[in-house]
Amino acid sequence: MTERAAAGGRAAVRGRAARFERWRTRLSDTTAQLEADAARSLEETRFELRFQPRVDRKGDVVAVEAHVHWLDPTRGVLRSDVFLPRLAERPVGRDIARWAFAAACRQALAWERDRPRDETPVPVAIGVLRRDALDPEFGGFVAGALARTGVPAALVQLAVDPAGAEPTLLAFRLLELRDLGVGVTVDDVGPTFGDASGFLPADAIRIDRRWIGPVEEDRALAGALRCLVDRAHDRGLLVGAAGVDRDGQASALIDIGCDHLQGACFGDPAPADDLGWNLEPEPDPPASTRYEIDPVSGLPRRPRGVRRRGQRADGGAAPVPAGAAVPTVRPAPA
Repeated sequence: MTERAAAGGRAAVRGRAARFERWRTRLSDTTAQLEADAARSLEETRFELRFQPRVDRKGDVVAVEAHVHWLDPTRGVLRSDVFLPRLAERPVGRDIARWAFAAACRQALAWERDRPRDETPVPVAIGVLRRDALDPEFGGFVAGALARTGVPAALVQLAVDPAGAEPTLLAFRLLELRDLGVGVTVDDVGPTFGDASGFLPADAIRIDRRWIGPVEEDRALAGALRCLVDRAHDRGLLVGAAGVDRDGQASALIDIGCDHLQGACFGDPAPADDLGWNLEPEPDPPASTRYEIDPVSGLPRRPRGVRRRGQRADGGAAPVPAGAAVPTVRPAPA
């Protein structure tokens, strides 16, 4: 009986090992196919940037974040968090990320050219692969992209996830990037970040969306995040939060001192030519789910308190002088 049980156990182990090997082979094949399809799509310009607003405590847009979307003919529209983590260590992953950075620079310059001179510039933020952040040649790439596009460095912000990176090396690389004049945000941080080892050299930190979900109900979590915010402010850093999907979350994060908020509560990522909130209002805003109808005026307005520069706090348009030209946002050239 014992020998029979042992033989059965060995057979079960062999069966699990065989199933794991088949799964690993399928995963490898799938990743290889994904890599090949992504490389082909990059050549065919099937990637685009969509931009999500980042608002301050008053609800004014102070920056936008560029998100890469893959317009795949068979898979449909894929967000970067669906495909880029699987390609991050592959050559095509780096190629996509660097294409996205250059495209974000071009779009930032296009918006800057359209900006009325009496309005505050709106920077464009974009995530950086960890391998790029640690690459000694990445600073040269960033400097070259800034020079080629002509965008002011102050209009570009880089978001870097520090997970798994050697802190001293990452700090050195971030200092190199800041010396170029771009903004640097340390992304996806939690309550204990900077508690013992200190903060990385940056302009801001952003709380990971994992900690945002229960913040309106979990007092202990809110208290821990408040301590994080206080530590960051003591070092002169701004604090943002990603993944803010509900008004209650936004209120709780403002209460603990967050400076910038971003998430579906304030608008989903949208193509550049759909956006106009960083400039004067357009006479006829495009029909979009980002608008709702004001029950009093019957006019479209942006929901949940997000307003364009040049709008009153109640959502109405500020007066435009007679004969004044109303600028529009143009997508950056390919």
